[in-house]
Amino acid sequence: MSVGFELTSDLAAPPQTVWVWAASAEGINAELWPVVMHIPPHWRDADIWRSDPHLFTCWITLGGVIPLDRHRFGLEAISAGEGFSERSDTLMMREWRHERWLTPLPGGGTRLTDEVSFESRVPGLDRLLLPLYERIFLRRHKLLLRMHGGWDTGA
Repeated sequence: MSVGFELTSDLAAPPQTVWVWAASAEGINAELWPVVMHIPPHWRDADIWRSDPHLFTCWITLGGVIPLDRHRFGLEAISAGEGFSERSDTLMMREWRHERWLTPLPGGGTRLTDEVSFESRVPGLDRLLLPLYERIFLRRHKLLLRMHGGWDTGA
């Protein structure tokens, strides 16, 4: 049984600007820091990413040094400038799902939504890790808001 959460932030930058950063190896690792995803060099250009159930396998490390998990990264769907649907597995997770969608806001901003769900291979571990993953993604959104500015939707 998987657990999960959703986070949404309204950014002042247009979707294409947000996409260029958020789909780059540099952007991914800046958002995740101090956790680092060691993306193979030939996948560091976001323009070549494609839907594939197993794009690459990489290590997830703490501070770029201490191994935390081995990640088999796959994309179910990707639409440049709009978002992606990731479905992966790791040594710890039977299934990891991350969807990130960028929706244009009237006047030029972007609504960025991350939906995350996962199921651990160890019973109960997912419930213990849920608050940690929520904090990691909350930090990602705070970084994106600092980089791109917040957007007042007038609501």
